[in-house]
Amino acid sequence: MCVDPMTAVSIGGAGMGAAGSLIGGFQNSDAYKLQAKIAQANAQTALAEGSGQVAQIGQRVQRAIGSQRAYYAGGNLNLGGGSPLLMTAISAQQGNTDQQLTLARSLNQAAGQNFVAGQDQLRAASSMTAGIFGAGTSLLSGLARWKGLGGFGVGAPMDITGTGSVAANPYLAWGAPSYGGMSLY
Repeated sequence: MCVDPMTAVSIGGAGMGAAGSLIGGFQNSDAYKLQAKIAQANAQTALAEGSGQVAQIGQRVQRAIGSQRAYYAGGNLNLGGGSPLLMTAISAQQGNTDQQLTLARSLNQAAGQNFVAGQDQLRAASSMTAGIFGAGTSLLSGLARWKGLGGFGVGAPMDITGTGSVAANPYLAWGAPSYGGMSLY
């Protein structure tokens, strides 16, 4: 069976379109998967940084309380009651509040990054699906054009020369491309 040039172009175009859709879908999916991994790593980094900052705050508070106690002890004040005890308790509470706020901020940042990672994972799946459907659409469109060009042994010879004879152009006689019944040649 001899394949005319238009049929070959139609089949080749369908194949290239399908391959392009699949490759594009795979590449987009891979890019979104990478972005999701980066967002997950950023979430872990936010948690680690928050944990480190909480520890630093705790150390600073302990140093401040130690300095306060040394100051009060140097003045021969009773550290077990009164203003010195109240001041160290207030310092400890402020330090605890700072630690809780820092921890909450790092948890919030991590949650935001995990949300971004989830969105990127959905985009990866969606890109893959779009690539597969795009490939299928390209193949079906190519097959439909091929059928219109006489593929599958279906179709009627068309007079593309305007002479009333379909034999004038044997390559296009079995279905030249047309739009709305009008030949494109």
